[in-house]
Amino acid sequence: MFHCFPKLPIELRLKIWDYARRRKIFVHVDEESFRLRSSVPTPITFRVNHESRVATKKYYSKPYKTNSYSTKKVHPALHQQYFDPTVDVIYLTNLDDMSRWAQAKWLYTKVRNHPSLADLLREDLSNVQLLEIGKQYWRSEQFWDEDNYWEKAYIHNVNGFAKSCFSLFRGLKQLTINGGGLSLQHQAHAESCISTLTGCYEDIKDRGEIDGVVCSVPEIQVRMPCHQQDSGSDACDHCRELRAYQMTVYLEGIAQDAMDAEARARDEDYAGFEDSEDEDEENHGIEENDGHEENDGRGENVGRGENIGHGENHCYQENHGHEENIGHEENYGHEENVGHGEI
Repeated sequence: MFHCFPKLPIELRLKIWDYARRRKIFVHVDEESFRLRSSVPTPITFRVNHESRVATKKYYSKPYKTNSYSTKKVHPALHQQYFDPTVDVIYLTNLDDMSRWAQAKWLYTKVRNHPSLADLLREDLSNVQLLEIGKQYWRSEQFWDEDNYWEKAYIHNVNGFAKSCFSLFRGLKQLTINGGGLSLQHQAHAESCISTLTGCYEDIKDRGEIDGVVCSVPEIQVRMPCHQQDSGSDACDHCRELRAYQMTVYLEGIAQDAMDAEARARDEDYAGFEDSEDEDEENHGIEENDGHEENDGRGENVGRGENIGHGENHCYQENHGHEENIGHEENYGHEENVGHGEI
């Protein structure tokens, strides 16, 4: 602990609090439903001390409401997140299906209709200034060619990516793309990526305003893989953050699966309990003849409807169903014959 921190000039302390509140918000896109899920902690400076909290609150007018994956089981009053587009980085972890994301109008509608991130940004994604894209597979077999398959697929996907990004994030100032895997494998690929994306944004900018928004060309950078990403303490900050996020998603998935299994078990137990109650009621009605007023007191002859008896007395007179003295051969528990109509 730095015990001399309170003795620093207030201007310096405020600069430190301002720097410390910056966050990288990891967002996962469900490839089937296109629902965006995020685990978004509040800025740590809200929880250090009174001075840090006061210094941080001035940057946030009010929290954004969200239905994020990690908070959907919490009380609605806690469904709120703080977001400052000038310092918070939105990190999209998976955009593997680039061809669908390239359909800008469709994608924009889908994200707005499934608003986890859109709620976070008050459905105004143009607020985002700092965007980072996780490791992608920029190549697709449908574009492979014997001579220059990689370049064709790469240019196709990058152009589609730039258009979709602009339709969603129109106020970008910085775009960071992570290489590695089957995508950006070395420095030449990185330089080609930067050149291609810059050209896409410059082309969009030359077209003028779109929906009243003027596009500016963001600063584009490519981050190549960290060679120490598997060596614990030697890994870079980005790799440590990414591993922490992946562990969080993994644990949240386990917790969600456990809750779903528990809910299914409760539903099955409840359904079984209802079935047993129905069987008990049916058996109770047959054995004890609950609710049959006309046949009370007949001993073993439990009748239903038109005196259809169970047990030992199954005999009816031949005059069944007529108005004249319809009854049983033996009079169980009754002073008079019980019949229909007049006796």
